[in-house]
Amino acid sequence: MTYIFDFDGVLANTFECYIEFISKNFFLSKAAATKLIMKHTYTNDKPKMYAQIIERFNMTKLEKFLKEQSNILFEDRIKEILQIDGQKVILTRNYAQCAMYVLGQYADLFDPIIGFHEASNKTIGFSLLQDKYNIDLAQSVFITDTVGDILEAKKFMKETQIFATDWGYNSILELEQVLEPSQIISNFSSFIVQVNVSKLRE
Repeated sequence: MTYIFDFDGVLANTFECYIEFISKNFFLSKAAATKLIMKHTYTNDKPKMYAQIIERFNMTKLEKFLKEQSNILFEDRIKEILQIDGQKVILTRNYAQCAMYVLGQYADLFDPIIGFHEASNKTIGFSLLQDKYNIDLAQSVFITDTVGDILEAKKFMKETQIFATDWGYNSILELEQVLEPSQIISNFSSFIVQVNVSKLRE
């Protein structure tokens, strides 16, 4: 079994710091920056727009900004992931390098870590996992926190293979518009039990 994790909002609490970062670098109000981020969580079909944003996310600036933050990583969630047997992958529209920096000592838990430069959206990312990394998506689960990611994942997986966290960018109410409530998780420990029970039923 392969476990495919989104990064922002699932493994790291980046929401508030990215609002601040976008606000400063795009000269937007925090309300406008929040609206921009939330709009991008509902659909992943604007790679040109993301490219422009990523281009403005100067890597040196972004790394410096992240170093000034504290407690971004959901370390308790990562420790729960240590209980998971199987390959663990990260598929993110963030920089892979940025994800690795935030993960720190835990970065080695995940292989591969696919970021924006390899895959500007999850559709490209899932195709890469199949074609380049030889990952069987039929034997995988995907964990995210956004509506847009869920819609893309449904092109490659059954809904029962897709899970959403209730601590990320999109609210439970938003997630329930595209995913059954039983697929929305509050922690990784119960998620592991749920996946293991599903495997036994197969």
